[in-house]
Amino acid sequence: MENRIKELRKKKGLTLKQLSEKVGISNPTLSRYEKGTRNPKIENWHKLANFFGVTVEYLQGQGNDNCKHHS
Repeated sequence: MENRIKELRKKKGLTLKQLSEKVGISNPTLSRYEKGTRNPKIENWHKLANFFGVTVEYLQGQGNDNCKHHS
């Protein structure tokens, strides 16, 4: 599975450990998410999307619209 977690983490200049501490997801789990060997649970998709300020769909590698639409 191709997602944008690693790309967004690197754009923010964060290590896996730093991201892990900020979002409350273990370092080994985040590493598996980035490699695509494990799929995040929906609540973790939301944690990561909220942290990066993008939509879950964008984070999952769908589409090019990374804007969050607020109603």
